[in-house]
Amino acid sequence: MLTIAIFAVFVGLPFQAQEPAPKPTEAATPTQVAPAPTPPAPPQPAPPASATAATALGPLLDEGLLDPSYFKLDGALFKESKLADFFWAKPDLNLKGRTLKVKWEEPHWLNQDNDKLDLEVGAWFTKLIPEELAKALSATLGESTRLSTGESDLLLTGRIVHINARGSGWSLSKEMMSFDLKILDVRSGDVLLALHHRFFCYAAGIRGKGHDLEPRIPKFAKEFAEFCQASLVH
Repeated sequence: MLTIAIFAVFVGLPFQAQEPAPKPTEAATPTQVAPAPTPPAPPQPAPPASATAATALGPLLDEGLLDPSYFKLDGALFKESKLADFFWAKPDLNLKGRTLKVKWEEPHWLNQDNDKLDLEVGAWFTKLIPEELAKALSATLGESTRLSTGESDLLLTGRIVHINARGSGWSLSKEMMSFDLKILDVRSGDVLLALHHRFFCYAAGIRGKGHDLEPRIPKFAKEFAEFCQASLVH
C-alpha cells in the first residue's frame, strides 16, 4: 500500500486509501425450539385381584363362571364327577370324628347381567342352600361327623355365581344356576374339598321365578351328604 501511495504522488495521481473489506458476519443461528415433552401415558387400572389370581392358577372355567382363585387351586385339578360338574377332594380327606359348620356366603355374580328377579332368587337360595345342606348332612352322617353352629374344625361354605330365573312359567328360556362349594380346615385354611356345579331346568317349565330350580337344591344336598358318608368317612 505504501509503495502504491509513493508512486501515485510521484506521478501526480490522486490516491484514496481503501478501507479493508469487512469480515463476513456469521449468520445468526436460529433459536432451537425444544420439542414439547411427551405427556406421560395415563396409568392403567390394575386388574382385579381375582382375575390376577385366576391367571396364575389357570383360566376361568365353565365359560367364566368357575374362578380357581376362590378355591386357591390350579384349575387343572378339577374333574367331572357323578356328584358335580367340576370336582376335587384331597386324597386323604376323612370326615370321621370331625366337627363341621355350614355357613354360606353372599352371591358373587360373575356374569354381571342379573336382573331384579335373579337377585331376588339369589337371596332366597342363599338362605335355602345351607339349610338343606345342614339338614341332609346331619341326617346322613349322624355321629360320625358332628354338625355345629358354633366352633368347628371344618367349615363348609360356598356361593352362588350365576342365576337365570324366568319371569313366567311359559318363557322359552331355561332356568339355571351355577354355584361353588368347598370344605376348609379352619385351623390351616387349607381347602380339603372343592366343587362347582350347575342346575338346568327345561324351557317352558311350570312355574318359573326360581321355583323350577328350587327342587334341585334338596336333591343335591342329599346326594352330597350320601357321597360324604360313602367316600369321606372311613
